[in-house]
Amino acid sequence: MVAEDIRYCCGTDLDGALLYLEEFAPDREREAFEQRVKTLFETRWMTELVEKAMEKVREFPAYGELYFEILSKSYLGRRKYTESELLSVLNMERSFFTTGRKKEF
Repeated sequence: MVAEDIRYCCGTDLDGALLYLEEFAPDREREAFEQRVKTLFETRWMTELVEKAMEKVREFPAYGELYFEILSKSYLGRRKYTESELLSVLNMERSFFTTGRKKEF
């Protein structure tokens, strides 16, 4: 979505858009554009940080893939699952979900 926003805001020729702003755009238009681009790049940076952190979670040796799925479905997906839906989708017991440990019988 960030890439689409950048293309919408800047077009495919970012260098041309920046050159236009530097040379021809009125100060008011330039300031608004600079603020929008700054916001887009900050959002992109934050998205990349979250993606890298999620990859670290996925690589965790004990249940990393499962923790990744829990975080992804709980906070990062478009659809927000309730706890009971999440337990059902991931086929897990509530005790594991809350403690991170499987029941030993």
